[in-house]
This record gives sequence, C-alpha cells and structure tokens, in this order.
Amino acid sequence: MYSRRTKRGVFVLEGLNTFATTYYLYYLFFYMQAKFGFGRLENLALASLNGFVYVFAAIYGGRFAQKRGYFRALRFGFSTMALALIAGSTIESSIGQLCVMVVATIGICFTWPTLEALACEREPTGGLQRMVGIYNLVWAGGGALAYFTGGAMLGEMGVAKHVPGAGRNQSYPACVAVLDRKTSGNGRRIFPDTVTRCLRPVRSPGTEALASEFQNIFENGLGS
Repeated sequence: MYSRRTKRGVFVLEGLNTFATTYYLYYLFFYMQAKFGFGRLENLALASLNGFVYVFAAIYGGRFAQKRGYFRALRFGFSTMALALIAGSTIESSIGQLCVMVVATIGICFTWPTLEALACEREPTGGLQRMVGIYNLVWAGGGALAYFTGGAMLGEMGVAKHVPGAGRNQSYPACVAVLDRKTSGNGRRIFPDTVTRCLRPVRSPGTEALASEFQNIFENGLGS
C-alpha cells in the first residue's frame, strides 16, 4: 500500500492531468469549427467518435495497468498523449486532427484508471469512499480551472492558437520525464528510451522543474 503522502502526490498529478486534458478535448470542438468549418453535426460525430474510442480504451487501459504495472501504464499513457498532441500542433488537416484525437484519447485512458487505482490501493471501506470522493473533487476542480482560464485565453489568443498549443503543454512532457526516472526491480527502465528521445526537443527549463517537483512528490509525498 502506498503511503498517504505519496497518494497526495497522485492527486496532484491527477489535477495537472485533468487541467491539460480539459484544455485540449473541451476546446477542440471550437478549433474544428473555426479551422475546418465543422458544424453541429460534424462536432456531434467528433464527440461520438471520442466516446466510442474512450469506452474500449478505458477498459483495456485498466487491464493493462493491473497486468503490467501502474507506472508502466502511466508512462505509456502520458507519452502517447504528449507525442500525439505535439504532432497535432503541426498538422493542418481535419483528418489528421481526428487521428490525433483518437491517439490522445487512447493515451488518456491509460492514465485515469491507473491514477484512480493508485489513489484507492488497498484502502479499507471507509478510506476507499474518501479517496474516491477526493479523486472526483480533484477531477472536477482541475476541469473547472481549465474552463475559467481557457475561456480567457481563447478570447486573448484566438482558438487557432489556443487549442493546438495544448500539444506543447508542459504537463505531459514533465510527467513523462519523472516517470522515465522510474526503474523496474532489475534496475532497467520500465519503458524504452525512444519516447524520451522524441520528447527531448520540447523539454524546457519549466518542464524540467515540473519533472523534479513530480519526482519529489512520488518519492517523498507533499508533506503533512
């Protein structure tokens, strides 16, 4: 069972994940409308595709985490999201953006079940209810913060810059950076170095600072 301090760190990671995910998925529809002329029907189909992929990817993501390990699932999920959104920031076609959304959604579904499992790991009945409640509050709070700040950024920057910019959000590369430092029991890295090399160009001082902070959270918690 993970310590309470470590689980607080999981909630911090969950909040950042929620914030970045909401920035991308909820404002994607405005971007598709402004950039490619999507109407209500097209955006409805886009939302349906997202939901369809989400259902099956979430089931597989949870099973993957149980069989292969929580940190391996997180590394795969964050890496997939980061690479997909970085690619999406350079793609100018609607079909390409649809593919980005599908891949990013698959990555997302490897993180949510895993983070919730980490938070609820071996909790007694009363503690389990409390952890699930905190998990839902953090999720709702991160989404609400993205709504409030996203609207302001949308007005200042415009939708064409705001939504693709989510691909350069530092949360995902930072999560990958800290999880890259995790090793398996035999001392080898849990995930291949390919993703780390791909993300190297987008690592900024801010990303490395976040990575160091996440590393401290996972190892020592947030403190009491």
